[in-house]
Amino acid sequence: MKRAAATTLGQDPLLEERPFWGREFLTWLLHKCDENSGAFDLADLGTVGVYFDRALLLAPPEEKGQHDFFRGGNPSASHELGAALMTGKKVARAYLSLARGQRVFNLTLTDRYDLVSLEVPRDGLLAEDALERFQEAFGMVEEALRVLDELYGRFVQARLADAWVERESPRLKAWIRTRGQEVCHH
Repeated sequence: MKRAAATTLGQDPLLEERPFWGREFLTWLLHKCDENSGAFDLADLGTVGVYFDRALLLAPPEEKGQHDFFRGGNPSASHELGAALMTGKKVARAYLSLARGQRVFNLTLTDRYDLVSLEVPRDGLLAEDALERFQEAFGMVEEALRVLDELYGRFVQARLADAWVERESPRLKAWIRTRGQEVCHH
């Protein structure tokens, strides 16, 4: 099944059929950030930096079972993260930093596509009038959501492509094995 265009995050009818895609998306995003140092070239938005920052929650495929919570600094660099991934756990909630130009947006996103928090850069608000500052802030919220939409669209395109089974999924599994082996060496 292929789709001509990516859909908007949280409004994808495929999510109703495939609710596990939320965890797959966040885990894929973590992998891609590790693979390319967080740099994504997004068609309409240019280069965007994506960083898993401050907090990361991994959950087992079924809701029952132990969840692993990583907090502080750069949780995606934790050696224990590899062990959690090796047990089949996937990212269920992440605190992300999105950098676009001089702007850095901080947000928390869940595997159910709930945007729990979104912080826009306050130093980017230049207007003196309160209404104009609100409009500027709202424009930045829309910008952050466009970045998320583009990232999700890239995941959907990859996930629905024939190359997923042949290339992308094996690369993701190899990355998880490599991260898991890091635990054994430390």
